[in-house]
Amino acid sequence: MIWLLSYRLLNSLLVRSYFSPDEYWQSLEVAHKLVFGYGELTWEWTDAALRSIIHPSLFAIFYYILSLFNIDTPWLIAYGPRLLQGLILTITDYFIYKVSGKLGLTISVFSWFIFYAGIRTYSNSIELVLNSLALYLQVQEKYRLWNLVVGISCMVRPTAIIIWIPSYVYYLYKKTWRFAIETCFIGYFLYSVFCISIQILLDYLYFGRLTVSFYNFAQFNFFTGQAEFYSKQPWHWVCSEGLPVVLLSLLPLFGFGVWKSLNDLKTYSLLFSLLVISSSAHKEYRFLLPYFPHMIYVMTQAKSLIKSKWFYAFIGLQIPVALFLSLYHQVGPLATMDFLMSQSPTKIGFFINCHGTPFYSHIHKDIPMDFLQCKPL
Repeated sequence: MIWLLSYRLLNSLLVRSYFSPDEYWQSLEVAHKLVFGYGELTWEWTDAALRSIIHPSLFAIFYYILSLFNIDTPWLIAYGPRLLQGLILTITDYFIYKVSGKLGLTISVFSWFIFYAGIRTYSNSIELVLNSLALYLQVQEKYRLWNLVVGISCMVRPTAIIIWIPSYVYYLYKKTWRFAIETCFIGYFLYSVFCISIQILLDYLYFGRLTVSFYNFAQFNFFTGQAEFYSKQPWHWVCSEGLPVVLLSLLPLFGFGVWKSLNDLKTYSLLFSLLVISSSAHKEYRFLLPYFPHMIYVMTQAKSLIKSKWFYAFIGLQIPVALFLSLYHQVGPLATMDFLMSQSPTKIGFFINCHGTPFYSHIHKDIPMDFLQCKPL
């Protein structure tokens, strides 16, 4: 476990690139303003109330502890959360090992996409951790805790329920009525009511009014289709681009593993999730991140490929991609913020794509800052 912690801390320090705005604008910027009283919020955090405060609260607590001990230096404010996320990611590695064995752990450690995206402060990254824990609890048949973790996952990101829908349907039809009622109705219902109540309460305290953020989220992304403002991909994107990119050399393992485990509930759950994602016009690579515990399990079912000499090639090719994308590709935004952090600016204006850099979370100075807006509403 110590070497995993050390590896993920190193992983956190090696990633110097910029991926997408939500890494900062849906977490760190919100937490920074909540704790320090100044900052910039995107439209999701004002009138729209599209997000729950639950995920940013993790980093708000971290910031509060730093301020409490008077160690809230600009560097720790900017990069401390990434180190924290790296430590949390170790939980994913551990439970992938518990479910998929040493082979699964090897794939998790060498996966370029987990290395590149797992340590970022996305809600998807926390969802990845919770999914790995939930999958372990499901395999161990600890259904009460499983229901609770699924509920917490949905508090972080409402779409987290997608991958567990086939499991609930399976239990309703294949298990005894008593089991189905206890697990699917009583268990899930009670934990759902508990989690939703906590979420609504915390959001009420943050927004200052009664609002249901997961409904607002669903309305914007699915009911009205306004998420297409940010990007729109064809229905086949997951298969034609998403999976090939996030898996790269692991794609043969995944394809063969799916074929070998078609009768497995975990495989059905994964394929169902990919189908649901495909039905939405707005898709991003990071949306696939939470499904890696299931994908890695599926890959470990490709026994013949794993035993062949090609397995080492599949794994080895992940390394240069991870290092290049982490150390060299799109490093300008963070390098710019590091430079500004080291200076003593009195005012900053950004004339680039909106949300193209972090903001106050990487300056940690109460000075006027402005950028080009791009509100969809």
